Amino acid sequence: VAMDPKTGHILAMIGGRDFRQSKFNRAYQALRQAGSSFKPFVYTAAIDNNRFPIDIYEDNSIVVTETDGTVWTPENYDRKFKGPMTLRQGFRESRNIIALKLAQDLSPPRVAEYAKAMGISTPIRDVYSIGIGSSGVRLLEMVAAYAVFPNQGIYVHPVPVTRIEDADGNPLFQSTTTRRAVLRPAVAVVMTDLMRSVMDEKGGTGYSTRWRHKFYHAAAGKTGTTNDYRDAWFLGFTPHLVAGVWIGVDDPRIGLASQAGAAAALPLWAKFMKEVY
Repeated sequence: VAMDPKTGHILAMIGGRDFRQSKFNRAYQALRQAGSSFKPFVYTAAIDNNRFPIDIYEDNSIVVTETDGTVWTPENYDRKFKGPMTLRQGFRESRNIIALKLAQDLSPPRVAEYAKAMGISTPIRDVYSIGIGSSGVRLLEMVAAYAVFPNQGIYVHPVPVTRIEDADGNPLFQSTTTRRAVLRPAVAVVMTDLMRSVMDEKGGTGYSTRWRHKFYHAAAGKTGTTNDYRDAWFLGFTPHLVAGVWIGVDDPRIGLASQAGAAAALPLWAKFMKEVY
């Protein structure tokens, strides 16, 4: 999905390979776990509640006890722990432990509150694993939510059709743009800078957009990968365009052969954005 963040106009949408084979539009109907692409909502809640990018958190082994009594031991993507780091580094490198600790500090309902305000309508479970995107989301809603950042805190509802006319040119339908303020502009600016570091700074999960795929325009974004590589995501934006890619198999039991968001989804995003620009 590609969308104009100012108007909400959907500029491109691909929901499958062949409409004759499958009429299921994965771009706005498929419900898939967000993985780390959900972390911007966690960090948005943190920044808006008196946390700062320079705050230090410990990337270490923890045991999480959920509200239903489930106990689990989370890992980072690389299965390593790096010790104390700033929130900026934790976001740039997509450290799961840091995001989970933020979810514990803030509470899952508080994180869900921000995601919903920014346009996510799907049910978000009241669990600490919200910090690493354990709930299902839709790509179109994710793209619209990410548009809040370049819009400096303004949510714009996606618009698929602007106008319908009859054979004589008489208007049958005219869309209206629905906007609402959901974030303080300062929070959106700080989050945009954090997401810029994902692509511009060495160690960022989206850094290959620059050095491998040669997309050099000012941009910000976030990768996402779920358990067993079932879902790969990359969502990113410039001041004028927001685009998101999800890659996966309809049967969620089937993974992507160890391909994370940076390997499976990011290259398509980068190629599309290079062609547009």
